Amino acid sequence: MAIQESEVKVGALYYAGNNQLRKVVDLYHDDKMRMRVVYESKSIKIKGRPFGFGHTKSNPPLIPTFCMHCTGILSKSDIEDLKLKKIILPGECSV
Repeated sequence: MAIQESEVKVGALYYAGNNQLRKVVDLYHDDKMRMRVVYESKSIKIKGRPFGFGHTKSNPPLIPTFCMHCTGILSKSDIEDLKLKKIILPGECSV
């Protein structure tokens, strides 16, 4: 199930398909006043790997597209669990 546009926040972490995490690093309006989402991604299957760009830097997805590909928001307990498993590294999330 997709997330709602109102749930997209800078700094928040989301589940996406294929065991991926997404971290929103910026939200902005493009020249046509459409909301764009700049995000980083990583696999939850690979320990110790930092977040990297999850899209073409020059063409971040529109917010509806981002939402359609995200299946949920990570809770504080999800984040703590992934920190213990060394999937989320020190400094990657303020929670």
